[in-house]
Amino acid sequence: MAHERRDFKGNAAPTTLAGDITSSSTSISLVDATGWPTGTNGKFLISLGRGTAGEEKALVTSRSGNTLTLASASDRGTDDTSAASHLTGVTVEHVIGRRDVDEANELVNKTIGSLGAKGSVNVATAAATLGVLTVGADDTVIIADSGASTGLRYGLVGPDNLAAGVAGVGLTGAAGSPLAVAIDGETLQFDVSDQIKVGDNAITRDQLALDILPMFVCTNATRPTDPDDGQIIYETDTGHYFGYRGVPGMFLPLDTSGQDEGYAETATSQTAIAAAPTITALTSLSVTCALYESSRISVIPSMTVVKNVSDGFIKGFVREGTTTLGMFMNEHVIAGKRTGACKPVTFTAAAGTHTYFLAMQAEVNTCDMEASGDGDPGYASILVVNRGPV
Repeated sequence: MAHERRDFKGNAAPTTLAGDITSSSTSISLVDATGWPTGTNGKFLISLGRGTAGEEKALVTSRSGNTLTLASASDRGTDDTSAASHLTGVTVEHVIGRRDVDEANELVNKTIGSLGAKGSVNVATAAATLGVLTVGADDTVIIADSGASTGLRYGLVGPDNLAAGVAGVGLTGAAGSPLAVAIDGETLQFDVSDQIKVGDNAITRDQLALDILPMFVCTNATRPTDPDDGQIIYETDTGHYFGYRGVPGMFLPLDTSGQDEGYAETATSQTAIAAAPTITALTSLSVTCALYESSRISVIPSMTVVKNVSDGFIKGFVREGTTTLGMFMNEHVIAGKRTGACKPVTFTAAAGTHTYFLAMQAEVNTCDMEASGDGDPGYASILVVNRGPV
């Protein structure tokens, strides 16, 4: 039996006919149809002269104002009644019918009423027909089966099921035997003890890596312009790794935070460093680095300094060209005494190539920068560290 959606309203008050109708009339005028269904969700049922010997029920297709419209004369005399003529003033009510109650009862009976064991589910056994799939054994799953009365059954998923489901993509196997996956002509097995084995000892690392994006090795000058999104780039000349972000030219540095950009040291002392206003660059204590984005840079010096002739201040600078980026030393030193310097200087640097070097200046007379290799005072050095992008 076909099931239909009906339209209902809970506040449709009884009313009366505004005019006579015949047994075949398909347009019915009411005195007041305020709050009645409009047919939006489907047809709705009315009763004319309910409780009388001539009671008739009819299915209404739509309502516009106080006028009810039926699809055809066949919608008159429904719900075990007969079509008849009715006079002005006959009571008209919006009602539910035998079919409405029967369909609700049928649904309850075939759903809640039909379920047996815990885990059973309702399924369609045919169009608009409900049945029950009884729960299967533990660890089984629902499998489509056109031969079953419900179209479904419970069962185990094993090599036989999987092999049949993915035929043509290199997967083979049978019930109770290893599940085999062909990779580039060779065989990888998933055996009955849940172990993965190379079935013919012939799968290579390259074959297992099929469809995995390889690392792109290049130099900074030969970096690809538009690789695959997510691909890793390694530059042999800079030693840096980058991740491609899917936008041409957009590479995300993967190793900038705490990355040493360069180091230099010397075991050779530098004497007679001039007094102000001269700033003297320290020989061999410079580092050139390439930044691929704006970054926080720390330059860390390490050295021993001696003040000559007379007491006075000694100043140490981190410079780039003729620009002073910061001071790593500004101390008053007694003549003939040593002092050490290792204060880092941190600043923001733009993308590009930079050469940072250490320089010194005596307040009066001169000073020496001492270095002696592994002995006292040891090497003088400069370390440049990239703290990360800004």
